[in-house]
Amino acid sequence: MLRLGTSSWTAQGWERAFYPPETPQRDYLRHYATKFDTVEIDATFYAIPSRTTVDGWRTKTPPNFTFAAKVPKVITHEKMLVDCERELGVFIEVMSRLGTKLGPLLFQFRYFRKGELELSEFLDRLCPVLDHVPEGVRVAVEVRNKKWLAPELLTALSERNMALALVDHPYMPYASEYLERGKELITADFTFIRLIGHRQKTEQKLADELGEVSFERSVIDRSRELASWSELIRSLDHDRFALFAYVNNHYSGFAPDDIRRLMDLVKSSE
Repeated sequence: MLRLGTSSWTAQGWERAFYPPETPQRDYLRHYATKFDTVEIDATFYAIPSRTTVDGWRTKTPPNFTFAAKVPKVITHEKMLVDCERELGVFIEVMSRLGTKLGPLLFQFRYFRKGELELSEFLDRLCPVLDHVPEGVRVAVEVRNKKWLAPELLTALSERNMALALVDHPYMPYASEYLERGKELITADFTFIRLIGHRQKTEQKLADELGEVSFERSVIDRSRELASWSELIRSLDHDRFALFAYVNNHYSGFAPDDIRRLMDLVKSSE
């Protein structure tokens, strides 16, 4: 199973570049779901959504649609995995209202400076929290310290059938490096890819070319990176490994373009 989508279904500029004119915002998700079969929810990073909000997401999308969702930052950033079991339990209970449409939940962590938090201490915090996740809920873990892509982390995730998020980000390896390490970094029966890009560089390019930061045009050439990612995607057996890949607007300036190009690259070599 291969699912490719964007990180969020709303962004400044999409009302012009992606959605038909005069589409009400309440219908954005419904329209998005006619173009892509999955999305990563960014809003859950900022707060646990209400039950009625989650119910609305479920009813506005077709049966085969899948939602990935970021774990709230109160867990990953504010409490930094300490005394957060209650929040995690509430979040999972609410998101479970999506039923079969619930995809992976992403624990996204920031970059930790040298001496701030060592990998061993991070794992001492992470593993007990992951052990509170109910069986059957898919989990991906994103770290932004490339030296942490080490056996200790990979083993901890493999033992729990949880995925290491493969991230295209300035702090992380190039796509070609992920490809070289291949299945060593596949720690679950699914793979989770995030193409994030360089926030400041992309926003500056958009501002220079459009006069404002509006995500409606690709302004950075990602051809080489997308080719490497498509090669990695093709290298995996999708009958055994479900694969979820999401593109952020900061990758090139307009995530829907990147997803379409990635789709074309993957299909062209099938």
